[in-house]
Amino acid sequence: PGKQDQLQFVTIASTGNTSDFGDLTSARSVPAGVSSTTKALYAGGDTGSVVNTIDTITIAATGNAVDFGDLTAVRKGAGGDSNNTKAVFLGGNTVNDAATPTNIIDFVTIASSDSHGGLGEDEDYFFQRPSATYMPGSGRALSFGGSTPTLLNVIDLIHIPTAGNASDFGDLLLITASGGSNSS
Repeated sequence: PGKQDQLQFVTIASTGNTSDFGDLTSARSVPAGVSSTTKALYAGGDTGSVVNTIDTITIAATGNAVDFGDLTAVRKGAGGDSNNTKAVFLGGNTVNDAATPTNIIDFVTIASSDSHGGLGEDEDYFFQRPSATYMPGSGRALSFGGSTPTLLNVIDLIHIPTAGNASDFGDLLLITASGGSNSS
């Protein structure tokens, strides 16, 4: 319960409990999280007031998060999606109530120290080219549900490698108060 700054990890290839990884730069609730193969980012959230802070960690080594930068606006409860080079943060609330949603989409480039310059193994060979209707490989993000303050059943699509507005992808079967997001 309450706001936390603790980061935990589990080795996916094994079974077992989590272990201590480190701490965020401040205790908060409902930040958005994204990752590449080497870095993870945690953006926004509620520290007692809504913040625009973005923290980063290096996945391969335990340790505390460091400041990565800021979102363009304070918000909590945003969705987060990423591929290995770019992260997007979608929507959320700009103050401590559900009646103040935002439709802002922020993006950042995830810096990487891997040998592929931020690209994943397969992406070196299958570079993602812009397309108006379809982008092969990773790069599609779906954001769904939420409130404006009325409840929504909308599914929006964005293409992570490009800047621009979301487009209509479809509808959920039911309306939902808490939105979510996924990416390829």
